[in-house]
Amino acid sequence: MLLVNYDAKIVDVEIAFLHGNLDEDIYMEAPEGSGLGRDECVHLQKAIYGLVQALRQYWKHFVKPLQEIGFEGGIANPCMHDGTTR
Repeated sequence: MLLVNYDAKIVDVEIAFLHGNLDEDIYMEAPEGSGLGRDECVHLQKAIYGLVQALRQYWKHFVKPLQEIGFEGGIANPCMHDGTTR
């Protein structure tokens, strides 16, 4: 609920943790159904859901640029960003 007459833009980032570029080499066991053997591994080229580095990449490539142009995370919910001047 908006208490003030704000022009609100809502963005639902369901795949926020996917497709993020990785800054380091990460290897994982080959997933079932990949056609690779049990003793083989794959080199990740992008972040995947559940990867510890995925949150860091999300922050680096989405939240940090928002803050650089003046958006601020909310006190009650830091995931909600406000671009108004305070």
